[in-house]
Parts: sequence; C-alpha cells; structure tokens
Amino acid sequence: MSKLMGIFRLFLLLGLCFPALAAEWNDLTTEQRKVLAPYEDQWSEFSEQRQSQLAKGAARWAEMNEKSREETRQRFERWQGLPDERKETLKQRFDEFKQLSPRQQKRLREKQQEFSRRPADERKKLRERFEALDRRERDSIMKRYERHDRIMRPTRPATPDIRRPTRPVTPQRPSSRDRR
Repeated sequence: MSKLMGIFRLFLLLGLCFPALAAEWNDLTTEQRKVLAPYEDQWSEFSEQRQSQLAKGAARWAEMNEKSREETRQRFERWQGLPDERKETLKQRFDEFKQLSPRQQKRLREKQQEFSRRPADERKKLRERFEALDRRERDSIMKRYERHDRIMRPTRPATPDIRRPTRPVTPQRPSSRDRR
C-alpha cells in the first residue's frame, strides 16, 4: 500500500506540471481508473484542479513503458529522500525555469544533456568548481552565457535596402580637364 501512496504522490507531482481538464470518475479511461483505484471513494471530494492533475498523471503513467516507469519510481524515491530545504530550492528553480522563454528553456535542456553525457568524475569536478565560486562570480558566468546567446541569436535576414536603388559602378573616362 505504501508503494501505491508513493505512486499517488508521484502523479500529484507530475500533475502539478501538466494540468488537464477535471473529470468525473466514470469519464476516466480504464487505465487511469486502474492507477487511481485506491482513491475512487475520495475522487468526488478532490478539487477539480486536483482531479485534473491526477488524471493527467495517471494518463502519463499508463502511456509509459516499464523502463520509464522504473526510472520514474527511482526519481520519485530520490525526491522523497531529499531534505525539505532542498525540495524547496528545486521547486523555486523549476518556477524560474518556467518563466524562461522557450528558446532559453531549450538551451538549458541542451546544456543539461551535454553535461549529463560527460563522465561522472568530470561532472563532479565541474560541480565542485562551480559551487566554490561566490555569487558574484556565478552571476558573471551566467551573464556571459546570456550575452553569448544574444550575439548568436539569429537576426532578421539581410535584405537589400529598397529605398536606395543600387547601380553598378562603371569606370569613367578621364575628362579633358583631368588630362591637363
């Protein structure tokens, strides 16, 4: 039963990020009802928002293959093992992430994937170096990345200036005045 409670909490956590329309119990799919079965009696007592979150989380769970489910279970267990202070920090970071533009979010995801592909010892050294920096140095590094992004951002395509017609330059013969 504790695993079911853990799964329920996982759905709630996933559902917070992906709200869906609230649903009556009978409107849920068979897979959703199966996952949420321990809460059938309480379903009508949940707020519409909570129902939506749970329904969305259950739908995602039903679509996962066994490998994805196991990875999700492991992440959830790690999450449960974190101190409350760390959880709050991560929630704040996630809220900040959601405020970024889609382009910035994409860049961060790419950098995270790039970082994850590095060997574990190299990742550890990089983390230690970054954590050893004071706040000012960290901000400086982040600003450099922001400037780099602005510089590398594609600008509007080069188009000829249609207000000034361009003429080919043709060499002119020297005039009689120039010859003197």
